[in-house]
Amino acid sequence: MRSQGKMNVFSPHVSIFFWVYCFTSMVFSINLVDKFALIALKAHITYDPQGILATNWSTKTPHCSWYGISCDSPQERVSAINLSNMGLEGTIAPQIGNLSLLVSLDLSNNYFHSTLPKDIGKWKALQQLNLLNNKLVGSIAEGI
Repeated sequence: MRSQGKMNVFSPHVSIFFWVYCFTSMVFSINLVDKFALIALKAHITYDPQGILATNWSTKTPHCSWYGISCDSPQERVSAINLSNMGLEGTIAPQIGNLSLLVSLDLSNNYFHSTLPKDIGKWKALQQLNLLNNKLVGSIAEGI
């Protein structure tokens, strides 16, 4: 006979709570990976003539609301980056390769230089890559 007032650790309520807690923690940590990749991209931009990234890409706001960023629902993972025609200068941060669900990347008509990070070859979901009119050198990763 079960005693009154004690919750069985294998009860459906405890199991559901545990699953929700673990899933929420996992999604939160994945979202942080995406946010940190975007913060690294911002840090590698040395010139932002319009000041959009300096004012809009704030760690105090959700990264899915940042200018040029689109996210999927409900996970809020970064699915697209469009920073074309902004006159940005800098390099493309290697951490951008951590955006594992990226479908579209458009950095065209800027002044990005150096080589592309090798980790972008890991993007399995990528459907559109537009890097025209930059100062990038080297080859595109084999996986793309």
